[in-house]
Amino acid sequence: MFDISYDAEDPGMPEGYPMSPSPDLIRQTRLRAGLSVAQAAKKAGKAPRTWINYENGSLNISDATWQGFLVEVEDLAQSGELIAPDSEWIPVSEAGAMLGRSRMYVARLVEQGKLRSVKKHARLTLYSKSDIRSVQKELAEEDAKVVEATMEGYRRNEAAEQLGGLSRLTKLEQSGLLSKVPALKEVVYPQDVVDALAERIKYEKSLLSTTDAAAKLGITRQGLELMMASDRTDVVPIKTLFSGKRFTTDMVKQLKKDRSK
Repeated sequence: MFDISYDAEDPGMPEGYPMSPSPDLIRQTRLRAGLSVAQAAKKAGKAPRTWINYENGSLNISDATWQGFLVEVEDLAQSGELIAPDSEWIPVSEAGAMLGRSRMYVARLVEQGKLRSVKKHARLTLYSKSDIRSVQKELAEEDAKVVEATMEGYRRNEAAEQLGGLSRLTKLEQSGLLSKVPALKEVVYPQDVVDALAERIKYEKSLLSTTDAAAKLGITRQGLELMMASDRTDVVPIKTLFSGKRFTTDMVKQLKKDRSK
């Protein structure tokens, strides 16, 4: 517990605290008291944005405001609710700062059993610093996987170029054949999946449309469709991703034989 006792000659200033505190001292005092920015600002009678400016050094805190805040902190100290700076148990503001995440994220970690918490008093919950370090390690490993995924995947425009346009990429997503992979601030598509789909599209372009196949058979498109609907052939056209039904050269040869029977 850090010393926050009053100086007898200056009852308005706790002993050991300078009249013009540094931004770091302002922040550390708030954290040790287990206060959020909003809570500290309220105790100082200031707006949260003003308190943020005190902590980032863009605005100097007045002597009166600082002394008034320390009086509030002294009340916490006397009630036994002040937090030691090196404690294993830290407030949510410091827990969030360590993880670089929001209070809601910290709360989810508790729900998932990844982070222990204890009630200091009715309005203050503390969180295990050692548990947070374990979570930090997990997050670092996840980030490494994300970076690896980014290196082995196509960004949206790159994937669209491989597949022949954004509209095709969207249709493949809607069909479930292509899924996004989270990667930092963007999404990527697995390189092997995109490459396989691109090869399939390339192959399908080499196939004959119904009109082209009918022309090679010397009949109309409607005639070919009627033939396919009858029992005269067992040929089953290939259902493509984007171009409907298509035929291979071997299929057309078989259709010629079936038609001549």
